Amino acid sequence: MAPIAGCGHSVSGSAVAAEAETVESDSLNLADITGVWVGTYTCAQGETGLELTVEDSGRTEFAFHPLANNPEAKSGKYEMRASVQGEKVEFDQVRWIERPGDYGMVDLVATRVQPSTMRGNVSAAGCTTFQVERKRN
Repeated sequence: MAPIAGCGHSVSGSAVAAEAETVESDSLNLADITGVWVGTYTCAQGETGLELTVEDSGRTEFAFHPLANNPEAKSGKYEMRASVQGEKVEFDQVRWIERPGDYGMVDLVATRVQPSTMRGNVSAAGCTTFQVERKRN
């Protein structure tokens, strides 16, 4: 068994797809998601804190950290590339910035994008969904 992307645990078995949702916008573009988003994602290590920082170019930083209800999760961050694919936003892993132990990276697909919230699926075995809210300055 290999370490699961974005997780500190190894998992075997088949991935189960989370239910897809529709996007709330007809004309989605990168400018709609530029900024800082905070929330959580769930993988084999349990619910984990998430901060996505999306730049105009699509460069995105995925920073993760433990939560009070899951203090054993690790902290780390990596670079991603965001792209609009029809009515979805795909976040594809690029490279590690700070890698904790044998953790791996995950990809995200935002299937529901609204001005202040974004949620969707985490693309890795042992993972399910993510949800984030736009951080206000």
